[in-house]
Amino acid sequence: MTLPSSIFSYIAVFLLVFAQTSVNEDEIALTKKIATLADKVYRAEEPHSPHKLVEFTLANGMQICLQPCEKEKNEFHFQLFAPGGFTSLPPEERALGWTSSKVAWESGINGQTTDEFTFHLVDHNAAMRITTHIFGRAIEASGPISELPYCLHIAKLFLSEPQFTEEGLKHALKRALSTLDKKSKKGNSKGLRDIFLLTNMHNWDILQPNSPEDFKDVSLAKIESIFKKLYSNPAEFHLALAGDIDTELVTKQIEETLGSLPKTSQYLTSLPPIPPFPNGLKKEFFGYSRYQQSLTRLTFPLSKDVDLQTLDLLCAHLNRKIKLLLVNADSLKKEMTINYEFPLFPSLDVLWLEIQFSCPKSQIEPYSRLILKALEKVQNEIEESDIALSMTELKRRRSIPLDLTGELLVLSNYCRSGRNKDNLYTTKYDEKVMSKKIKDCYPNVSNYSMITLHP
Repeated sequence: MTLPSSIFSYIAVFLLVFAQTSVNEDEIALTKKIATLADKVYRAEEPHSPHKLVEFTLANGMQICLQPCEKEKNEFHFQLFAPGGFTSLPPEERALGWTSSKVAWESGINGQTTDEFTFHLVDHNAAMRITTHIFGRAIEASGPISELPYCLHIAKLFLSEPQFTEEGLKHALKRALSTLDKKSKKGNSKGLRDIFLLTNMHNWDILQPNSPEDFKDVSLAKIESIFKKLYSNPAEFHLALAGDIDTELVTKQIEETLGSLPKTSQYLTSLPPIPPFPNGLKKEFFGYSRYQQSLTRLTFPLSKDVDLQTLDLLCAHLNRKIKLLLVNADSLKKEMTINYEFPLFPSLDVLWLEIQFSCPKSQIEPYSRLILKALEKVQNEIEESDIALSMTELKRRRSIPLDLTGELLVLSNYCRSGRNKDNLYTTKYDEKVMSKKIKDCYPNVSNYSMITLHP
């Protein structure tokens, strides 16, 4: 997920729709829209208050986090999600893991066909979705608060009593193969995110797309077995729920539905070993005629343990300071962006800082040297008064209130980050604290990759 130094910005709650098994169009659309958490969490006027959260763990191990808010009267949004997607399965099961939630959805639930229970949702202005994607699993819902018990019940059934039918398998496979066929007709051309991600990840095999060959040996029993590996253990899941809710009533509804799920000892394996960052890599790609100039990205690995507020401030500080240092490079200042990215989102196991700029081919090396020199100079001149200026500017730009979708995104990523409250709401740090945090997370100027796309 490429992040303009800003918090998870406005995207639909139904985030995780996949059109292929790896770097796919829907995920790319998602990652382009997701911005960093601190963007709108930096709200001087109305920071989150920690006492508003209701957090508890069900007897079966599922972790619950509720955020009452009145942004949209009588509405709720929730995400029931778990880390680890189909890439946590054995290689021979990954394609079917991606498809399994589609088959479960197309097969209906609770004795009803998909058309019947989705008609109920639409008729009551509610919506749901279940998706298995490359690095996570999710059941998501939104609608009027009166439909929350129904949506929780449906979520419970997907985790405990999914139904699988031959008709559902037929529909899901037809859609999956149609998607893969459309992609094959487009040829091997890759988008920007494909190139930067795959190149920095050494063309990691799990990021490669499925092929029709992966679906030749498919049976309903196999699909059902794989789905249950992914969705049978409530202890792997977090429920993040935001809305105009009575927390006592909603807690009772959750305990009666999701709380009745039995414990299980089955856990997915962890994420496969992540390739090391390619320090010193310099690579060029030609033939990107959509660009009039060359596009270059410098990528620096960062510690994954940095809280998102600090990351946002780091990007804001670098944007301000580096552009001040580029005195005689107005065109570079205009074209340069500084962002951070969780490239394996919703996994937060990899974190990069990215400096990107466009220029004529002849200027790539000179501009890169200017940026690296400025980056090193900024590191040597981090002062509390300077950090205070960047904090003031950041707060001024990040004072936009969140809507309900934004509240849910903040909440779910607070859960993903191990419930670090610095990823949830603004704490009043002083300049000394933030200066130390910026120094501690500052990128190693000598550890980076450089990838250029030429016209």
